[in-house]
Amino acid sequence: MELDEPILITFTEKVETNEEGRFYTKKEVYDEFFVYDELTGEKYNPYFTNDSYIINNHPYTNLILTYRYVYNKGATIIRIGERLFNGFVELEGITRVKDDTSGLVTTGIIRIPKLKLMSGLSIRLGAQANPVVGNF
Repeated sequence: MELDEPILITFTEKVETNEEGRFYTKKEVYDEFFVYDELTGEKYNPYFTNDSYIINNHPYTNLILTYRYVYNKGATIIRIGERLFNGFVELEGITRVKDDTSGLVTTGIIRIPKLKLMSGLSIRLGAQANPVVGNF
């Protein structure tokens, strides 16, 4: 299905603040703007001024930005799991798992080599995406 209306795309990028704590984004931020320190994971709340963002007292800090921007160059929507698709798909993903007792964080790889969809599929994937389902 062709779609001519704008869609929101999640985008993640790495930037470094300058001597004033100022940084720029590659795309124009629409919503869901999250800024984290790349080394410590500390979350920042920058403020916008003119054409850039500022985090006070954090010069030359490496940041990870996650935000959504408006993409308006057209798109095609493919709905996996509807009647036209009767085959199998493969699902593979990476997640982080924290042990309840030791607190050790490990990387988990989820791989389902042969998956048949019995209903429509709605899943959110990507770096820094929030998990929708905690347990299987």
